[in-house]
Amino acid sequence: MRYIYIVLCYFVGVPLLFAQTSNQQEAIKAYSEGKYEKSIELYEKILHEEGEAPVIYYNLGNAYYKDHKIGKSILNYERALLLLPNYADAKFNLEFVQSQTVDKIETIPTFFMKRWVLNLQHLFSSNTWVIIGVILFFCFIGGISVYFFVQKIVLRKVGFYVALSTFVLCLLCNIFAYREKQNYLQRDRAVVMEGSVSVKSTPDKEGSELFLLHEGTLVRVKNKLGEWKEIEIADGNVGWIEEKSIEII
Repeated sequence: MRYIYIVLCYFVGVPLLFAQTSNQQEAIKAYSEGKYEKSIELYEKILHEEGEAPVIYYNLGNAYYKDHKIGKSILNYERALLLLPNYADAKFNLEFVQSQTVDKIETIPTFFMKRWVLNLQHLFSSNTWVIIGVILFFCFIGGISVYFFVQKIVLRKVGFYVALSTFVLCLLCNIFAYREKQNYLQRDRAVVMEGSVSVKSTPDKEGSELFLLHEGTLVRVKNKLGEWKEIEIADGNVGWIEEKSIEII
């Protein structure tokens, strides 16, 4: 499956054909004909007129990659994953494009339990977690009903354990839904858009240079002062960068 995908996306250059509207069909046609700038223009228009959708961001990321704009490509794959965390094709493309960026920043190791919980949380979007939570809540009601209204001891025990387990899982789903929603609303991550940009020690052009970042690098925005933003990179280093040099995911 992955091999077929690579052939389609990188050699033939045909994005996934989930589109139905005329604008989307035109964008797909432009992409397949190698008119990547026109395809980008159409997909941006779709986002402006029809709202956000994971597949549109995904196709836009493909078009930007073909147009040799890896910063914009990474930005749109990240936006697709923000809306649909388990979007496998977007994850694969994102990793592929990130492998071509200049900066190879070593990430601070995360405790394995925290990493496992985060991976579990990112399996679904906030809306999907809510739906799962509602289903589990009804299972909880069913288990409670069996426990209180059925006479047989065996069935009452089953009802009790079903109610207990589904209640805990329902709470967990709601926590995951809340955290995924916060990730979507907070949007404190950004992508470097310029080929090379100097990160300063202070929010001023006269500040000393701490390090350089290049197009496509992910940063987390910590603070803002005027036209400058304080950012943190994956290895924990912090500095100030001009707002125009990055774009929020």
